[in-house]
Amino acid sequence: MRVLRSHHLIPLFVMVDDTVVPVAKPRGGRPSVLHDSEVVTILAFNLLTTQQQTLRQVYDWVSQYHASDFPHLPTYQNFVKHCHRLVPSLSSLLNSLLASEAELRFMDSTMLEVCRLVRKQFHKTARGYAKVGYSHQGRHYGFKLHLSIDNDGRICAFVFSGALAHDSRAIPYLVNWHTKVAVGDTGYRAVRCPKSFTASGALSLWCHHTTNRGNNS
Repeated sequence: MRVLRSHHLIPLFVMVDDTVVPVAKPRGGRPSVLHDSEVVTILAFNLLTTQQQTLRQVYDWVSQYHASDFPHLPTYQNFVKHCHRLVPSLSSLLNSLLASEAELRFMDSTMLEVCRLVRKQFHKTARGYAKVGYSHQGRHYGFKLHLSIDNDGRICAFVFSGALAHDSRAIPYLVNWHTKVAVGDTGYRAVRCPKSFTASGALSLWCHHTTNRGNNS
């Protein structure tokens, strides 16, 4: 996906503009200088190319390299507020792209660090939500991303949790009525499959053993 170039911006914008439903702006204040679809396009194009990790980096990137494509950028503070308002639209767009009818799914998780563990007591972002968790790479402070993909590598479902959450807790969010077989590592054996899926024999859970891997709880 990183082979995308600037001329791909227009086709991406057209797709986003046809999909994203505008979010109602709070009453009062000046109108946004960017349309919702423009902001989503900026975030999506950055994700598919440069993959900046913060909104500050995204804003600086678009200001420096795509000023001609988006000549009316707001201030950084207003850009951040606009991005926050669009979280439901971003979620809806992502859900529309999921391979939700896949019958075969592979499940796994990865840690999403909020900050280095040594900075945990001083870090304010996500305080009260982020947790300390463990993986084969050691201890982490933040969240955990749980994913299921199909045989072609397309995302079928996803869910976020605190880093302490066990992988098996995410199973109800990673499968649905279309799923026939779900494959995961031994971390998914701790609890039974959701009864709503297994009562009719519709879902089989296969867990493979992984070596040299620490506690994933």
